[in-house]
Amino acid sequence: LSTKRLDGVKKHDVKAQLNLETESVEPRQLVSYYFWAEDKGPKGEVRRAMSDMFFADVRYFEDIFREKEAPPSEAGEPKKGEADKLVELQKQVVNATWRLVRDTNAGKEMEKVAPDVDVVKQSEQMALEQVKEAMEKAEDAEIKTSLTEAWKAMRDAIDPLTQAAEEKKRGPLNQALVFEQSAL
Repeated sequence: LSTKRLDGVKKHDVKAQLNLETESVEPRQLVSYYFWAEDKGPKGEVRRAMSDMFFADVRYFEDIFREKEAPPSEAGEPKKGEADKLVELQKQVVNATWRLVRDTNAGKEMEKVAPDVDVVKQSEQMALEQVKEAMEKAEDAEIKTSLTEAWKAMRDAIDPLTQAAEEKKRGPLNQALVFEQSAL
């Protein structure tokens, strides 16, 4: 992406194109991204505003997507809706942790966000239980392996979230975010 200096008084439409081919991205991967902008405050200090985190599924070019009823899942596979709900829940957990990291990096005190960290931890624990249930239902080895890896990463995110909330430190939030993204 290119950077450009813009007049701060006017409203600007911003466009960007990210060529994923040059980033060695492959189909079935998930790309996360966010936007940020900087300006100078009244005393000349640099201020940065950052967006929420967004996600893009990388798919095969040949994939055809139609809006219709999904075909029934085979025995041993989680239903498509269940899998989508698990992914969506984990995306929400990642984005919530990202917001906490962003806000504390911008100067918000950990004492004020600690209750929010607890909510994120509870959400991750709910997702962890749902993934465990899906693991027990799954019969396909590849699906079971993917769910197990996600479950381990989600489980690993719980301790840093607990530490961040109890000790009111923001460092563990970064560690939790890495685990959460890995699970996703």
